[in-house]
Amino acid sequence: MSTLRTFVEVSAWIRGAIEALMDPSEPVCVLLFRWERDIRAYIQHPANANPDLVVGVVDEDLVLALPWDLLVFPLRNGEPEIRDGVELATYGATPISPGVWVVEPSLNVEGAIHGFVILYDVPSPAPWELAEPKPFPLLPQLWVPR
Repeated sequence: MSTLRTFVEVSAWIRGAIEALMDPSEPVCVLLFRWERDIRAYIQHPANANPDLVVGVVDEDLVLALPWDLLVFPLRNGEPEIRDGVELATYGATPISPGVWVVEPSLNVEGAIHGFVILYDVPSPAPWELAEPKPFPLLPQLWVPR
């Protein structure tokens, strides 16, 4: 299993997965996101030609910076919240050492990437320890499990 820390590593992983399996969300990797106080400034800074994967707050939302976009990432302390037993409302985070958190469940962006998420250099207390996250918006029910 590959451990990815930078935009270039993620882009290479996706290209390799497409060549080998035709779907970059088939193989699973580990995604390490470093806490960054100001994500936008960090990514846009000219010295960051190969930015790290970073996590932080943008406009009151927790976001993950991926090579193609900023991904809103609702996160809570502890277990993930599952709505109606089937729909992910928020991810859950558990500390594994000072400043390091493991996220559940894995991040699976269909057709893009599938990875276990670890956050590091997170301040104490972590933002998700201080406030309840805004859950993912309710989506129209297109499939009803029987």
